[in-house]
Amino acid sequence: MKKILFSLLLCVPFLCANAQGVFVGNDQAVNVTLGVGRGVPLQASYEMCIMDNLFGDEHCSLGVGAYLGWTHYTERYAGIRHHNNSYRFGVQSTIHYNFVKNLDTYAGLMLGYKGRRESWKGYSLLHSYASFDFVVGARYYFDKNWAVVGEFGAEHAFFRAGIAYKF
Repeated sequence: MKKILFSLLLCVPFLCANAQGVFVGNDQAVNVTLGVGRGVPLQASYEMCIMDNLFGDEHCSLGVGAYLGWTHYTERYAGIRHHNNSYRFGVQSTIHYNFVKNLDTYAGLMLGYKGRRESWKGYSLLHSYASFDFVVGARYYFDKNWAVVGEFGAEHAFFRAGIAYKF
């Protein structure tokens, strides 16, 4: 077991040595994802690279952008149907690191606004508040511009998966 672990650790520098930055320079990306949560949360985000070679590391970069999310779901309480529409929008900042070729991993913070409208039997209630959250994700580029994306975090949907386009 020790030999296998040692062999894997020896391979990591060679994998990283071949890694090319996939979110650098003037790169911009758009993600469209579906989430796991109540209903089927839909989220879109835009991000642009504002600094590469972050911390003097050619594999590290900083991105900023915006996001917008929405979901609808229906629940029953005491035999009464409650309809819920939830939305959120805001800004995000992420630090990207490229461990291996074509894989863009990132972690960051999101600051925004969340609202939810509940309605039942002719009544309606609106909740809204500022939201602060985190995101951890990865984009795997199967083409120069197209990637599959997976993200964890954000209260709108704990896990999201979808597609990304870089331009």
